[in-house]
Amino acid sequence: MQIYREIPIITNQPTETEKNEIPHHLFGFTSILEHSDVAKWLNLAIPKTNEIKAKGKNPILIGGTGLYLKSITEGVSEIPEIPEEIKNRYIEESKNGLETLYNKLKLSDPKSAEKIKPGDSQRTIRALSVLEHTGVSIQEWNKKPNKTFYSSEDFKIFFLNKNRGEIYIKINLRFEKMFDNGLLEEAKKANKIFSSYNRSPLTLPSYKAHGLREIISYLNGELPKEDAIDKAQQATRNYAKRQFTWWRNWVKNNKTLDFEEINL
Repeated sequence: MQIYREIPIITNQPTETEKNEIPHHLFGFTSILEHSDVAKWLNLAIPKTNEIKAKGKNPILIGGTGLYLKSITEGVSEIPEIPEEIKNRYIEESKNGLETLYNKLKLSDPKSAEKIKPGDSQRTIRALSVLEHTGVSIQEWNKKPNKTFYSSEDFKIFFLNKNRGEIYIKINLRFEKMFDNGLLEEAKKANKIFSSYNRSPLTLPSYKAHGLREIISYLNGELPKEDAIDKAQQATRNYAKRQFTWWRNWVKNNKTLDFEEINL
């Protein structure tokens, strides 16, 4: 989410001061109306990583989105590129209701449907598009050997562990502070851009930024401010919980750093 230039506050992107102190790359470089995914990110992250390494420096990849880190360190399945017209057709269909599209997936690719939540428009559209273009379920593609970019020895992976209760407190406080930093104005501008989109913004990955939909609902008069804040905080806490589970399962053979024991 930190790739989108119009929503730096809601996605907690590094400040200009932080970027001046330490070089940051691939933050805030694309529009919220652009569709992005792991493949597009890899096409940018790998050359940038190689460029930094060629200078004799060690690139540090950070963030909570473990799937992206897993992809660059362990590789990705070699699914052929899906034509835009196929993806766009399913995006248009989703405007009539995601339930119909999800039911189509359950009929044509039940194994994928089992692994995708009914409300996940992006993955539903992806699974249907892959099946139509290749004739093979995305689950079968994922079982094939990965296309790799680096040796497993090229990376050291660290999980920064912190007490979950403290994380939840920080999430709540952080969201409240966003209002002081200009969150409402940012959400207003984003909402205006989304309104100009010729399809439903629900199909855009950027629209799923935690807290953004809730604040837009408040701006549209659909939710009281306090309810919007509560829902945004809850959505972010739920995400943090899922990420803790994902990371702990993935980093079993890697290094866990307990936050309280780090001397900063």
